[in-house]
Amino acid sequence: MKATIQGSLAVLNQAFSLIQQLSIDDYQTPIAPLNSSIGQHIRHVLDHYAHLQHWEPGSVLDYDQRKRGTEIESNPAAALTQIVCLQEWLNRLLDLENQSMTLRSLVVDNPSPISCATSFQRELLFSASHAVHHYALISVILKLKKIPVDEAFGVAPATLEYQQQPLRKL
Repeated sequence: MKATIQGSLAVLNQAFSLIQQLSIDDYQTPIAPLNSSIGQHIRHVLDHYAHLQHWEPGSVLDYDQRKRGTEIESNPAAALTQIVCLQEWLNRLLDLENQSMTLRSLVVDNPSPISCATSFQRELLFSASHAVHHYALISVILKLKKIPVDEAFGVAPATLEYQQQPLRKL
């Protein structure tokens, strides 16, 4: 569990570092063709972690139940404050047992949500992976805005590992 938490802390730190470098306009202004802002993606990433933070044993985890248009989307300072709160929470979890959970989610072409068994650790891993996916979209936004971005930002850890391997002959 410790490595899972450390990974989430690192993912949140990537967002924190990026946000500190952006102007308010760059953070909150949507850009075509994505029609979304960096702030909207950050809010979405932080929502997933907040759902885990507020989950209680015996309750159902439902990432679809989230608020849009919150201050985190438009105010970088609010996002930084939320990241610090989430990092403090994660640091307190280092000894948490791996709780079992029930996840509820909507799926394509099905009007009713489905439920399945999962675990806290698995959902924490998902939240980190989900964040990297949105960081890839943020990377595209940054490039469209001509803002420099680290080439590893938004790249999955498995892809980074693969890219570091020596070239293989086919």
